[in-house]
Amino acid sequence: MSPRRLAVTALAIVLTSCCTRTWGEEKVLFDFEDEAEVKGWEQTQLPKAKTPEPEVQLALATQHVTSGQHALKLTYAGGTFPTIASKRVPEDLTPYGTLKADVTVGRPMVIGFRIMQDNSKPEKHATYWESTMLLKAGRNEVSLSLKKPHRYRTGPYSAKQGNAVSLSFYVYSPTKGEEVYVDNIRLTTEDDPNADNKRTPNTRPKAGYKVLGTNLTVRDVGELGAKLKDKWVRPERPKTVAEREAEFNALYDKLKETHPRAVMVLLREGQKGYDRANPDKAYVGWNSTYVDSHGPDGNLHGRAHGQYDWGNLELFMRHRSQMMRIDLSCVPKGAKILAVRLLLVASYGELATKPNMFVAEACNRPWADGEVNCYRYAKGKLWRSCSGQYYDGDDPDFLPLFLAYGPADGKTSVWDFTEAVKWWLEGGHPNHGFFLHGDAQFYARTFTRRCKEVQKRPALMIIYEP
Repeated sequence: MSPRRLAVTALAIVLTSCCTRTWGEEKVLFDFEDEAEVKGWEQTQLPKAKTPEPEVQLALATQHVTSGQHALKLTYAGGTFPTIASKRVPEDLTPYGTLKADVTVGRPMVIGFRIMQDNSKPEKHATYWESTMLLKAGRNEVSLSLKKPHRYRTGPYSAKQGNAVSLSFYVYSPTKGEEVYVDNIRLTTEDDPNADNKRTPNTRPKAGYKVLGTNLTVRDVGELGAKLKDKWVRPERPKTVAEREAEFNALYDKLKETHPRAVMVLLREGQKGYDRANPDKAYVGWNSTYVDSHGPDGNLHGRAHGQYDWGNLELFMRHRSQMMRIDLSCVPKGAKILAVRLLLVASYGELATKPNMFVAEACNRPWADGEVNCYRYAKGKLWRSCSGQYYDGDDPDFLPLFLAYGPADGKTSVWDFTEAVKWWLEGGHPNHGFFLHGDAQFYARTFTRRCKEVQKRPALMIIYEP
């Protein structure tokens, strides 16, 4: 062989070795080649669960095998977080950096792994390691770092919590008869640099968020707040609902001077008078929910169950705040939008003492009222990332667009929604509502459409010209 050919061959061997590198030594935990491995797993119930999870059937299968001759087939009967666990794990996991497994699903699904240790307590999330993944339909190689801290994880695996005692696997909201296949659960001694890269991550718009009605593009709500903080005016005192409505009525009187055909409507769930042809008809069309994606990651009640029927809800940051959608069909087609205000009444919240900023982030999904949580926007329909924070490509969960913006005042707060309603009605964009969230400089709880006192419910005040 010539020196040149020998060099080319050697280079090819090196490149092949690099491309097929295994990150450290692997230890196979479960390859599911015999019944004994299946019997090493059993169903467990979550602590404080209101109702037991339905039974999960475990069996060996020859379908969707990635190693050896068999895989584990799990057949579900429904449930929220049906979980199986095994105590057949190495006591000392400190030499390992990555947990891997091959999981095959028939549709996009959320799955999770948890490692419990001697000193772990289910109610103390910092005492155990856990992570979830949003899987695509088909075969997925799950690769999860045991060492990297993560925004939505309980934390890196720590020897301080003692020896490992169990490994759990769960799925979120399987349907009756649904099958999931798991194979080749393993550990690697090195921290795979690609770990979690296969997990659909939360993203930020690469080009930033456009602020409707302005020429501004910002990185996030915090940057918008910083840009506009010098324009903030400290409220002198709390204003009542009656005062806020009177201010809008005054604006209506002023606009009628130049738009004599202008019409004003107030949309508040359960309040009469919005339909002039049917003055006794109460408005019904306000959808709202609370979405909690606050860490830690895992099979937690708050992350899987939205707060739909509460009389007041938290108004805070993107990981803990409210989604709203208001039916605007009472506004005639072709009407010119002149002015719109969103009014919220606080059940808890002091008068603002420093600049703050809230934005209405445009939703791009037809979410179902009563079904939204941080994993899904409707039953069987998952966000592409936790809480819909996915903006890449042509089909993001939320658009990189702030429909409205402004500070909260305190007892009552008003935001200018003129451009937002124009965007929906005059611009012809689907009205999938918005996520109202802030920059962490102001905290409140506001009354919802389910508040017993109608006047304290949120309202959208609109002036339009037919």
